[in-house]
Amino acid sequence: MKGIIEEFGMTAIYVVIGVALIAAILSFSLTDNKAVKELPSSNVIEAVNPKYTSEKPPTLEVSGNIYVKQGKAFYPLLFVEKAEDSMGRNIKNRVRIFGERGQFVPADIDTSVIGKHKIRYAVQDENGLWAWSESVVEVRGEED
Repeated sequence: MKGIIEEFGMTAIYVVIGVALIAAILSFSLTDNKAVKELPSSNVIEAVNPKYTSEKPPTLEVSGNIYVKQGKAFYPLLFVEKAEDSMGRNIKNRVRIFGERGQFVPADIDTSVIGKHKIRYAVQDENGLWAWSESVVEVRGEED
């Protein structure tokens, strides 16, 4: 009989501890989880994604004025001088180029026609932060 009482007493203790833990979890989850819209504006970014708040954006440096001889090939990535994340790591492989009509395609700059074209370079680091830079590509004739 003593064994049954001891066994029942231990089971009762486990049940009480389990109920207390469940009550604590429910109480915490019901009182401490506020909707993002209820948070003060200074905490919204931290509540959504804290890694974006402490990082500085990447660095992107490109040639400002680019000159291409008429009829020659144009390779815009050759004019990226520097693309680094906040830790100083090279991220040139992440550079994207945008022409006057959106995402750059080689046909955006027709080197058979003399004139000026604007292109934008963009790079995104691993934290989702962007850096932009703009260049003017000028197609010149053979005599220039």
